[in-house]
Amino acid sequence: MSIWRFFRLLTDWWVGAVRLVTPLYVAPFYLPLLAALWAFGLRLVIALAMFAAGLAPRLSTMQSG
Repeated sequence: MSIWRFFRLLTDWWVGAVRLVTPLYVAPFYLPLLAALWAFGLRLVIALAMFAAGLAPRLSTMQSG
């Protein structure tokens, strides 16, 4: 399976939602890439919200003993 087909397999479910918020002048060829960008942005926002709420794991030094 080519890299592009696997990438499309991972992003096709998300492309429909991205099409709703993307301007029509964006070519359909670029929608999977844009969908991956939106997914990464959403993941970043969720991670920052979890960190702000104290729900994210913290990096700390290990305690001996």
